Amino acid sequence: MSYTQGHREVLFTPPSPRETEFLLLDLFDRYRLAVADEAAHPILLIGALVLDFLAIHPVADGNGRLARLITTHALLQQGYSVSRYVSIEQRMFETRGAYYDAIYASQRRWHEGEHDVWPWIGYLVDVLVGAYEDFESRVVARRNLAAGSKQGRRAWRRAARLSARARPGPARTAPAALP
Repeated sequence: MSYTQGHREVLFTPPSPRETEFLLLDLFDRYRLAVADEAAHPILLIGALVLDFLAIHPVADGNGRLARLITTHALLQQGYSVSRYVSIEQRMFETRGAYYDAIYASQRRWHEGEHDVWPWIGYLVDVLVGAYEDFESRVVARRNLAAGSKQGRRAWRRAARLSARARPGPARTAPAALP
């Protein structure tokens, strides 16, 4: 839904709750089979999995968070371990405008099976490229720091600033129970 200037507009209608269980089971079965068969590049399969998960929209609140967790888990399963060092979720948060634009563009005509996965896949690839570049700059900065150069210390400080921006915010604590 969009609430631009007080205007409410439905951008996408997910399947009915009655269909959700079947669609989710089918989605993950098809994903596992496609991975096992190496039906396409792993990033394409992960992107399609997440896009369909978001379209199914299985819970009332938290679908985006679940989708980002699924993304990180699937990336790790496929050997894309950059998410152990750079927060993919934080990068998506920082580019949330592009995130929502890509989802919207890719989900049009999803119900008819005529949607275009490429805006979402392109977005996901851009996020991963940025994550790998961030990781590489941290490694280079660490090596330069170890070498003791003045230039290395500057590069390390720059990488530390990038790292701080890529980290999730402080942990939230649950509110105290009411008496």
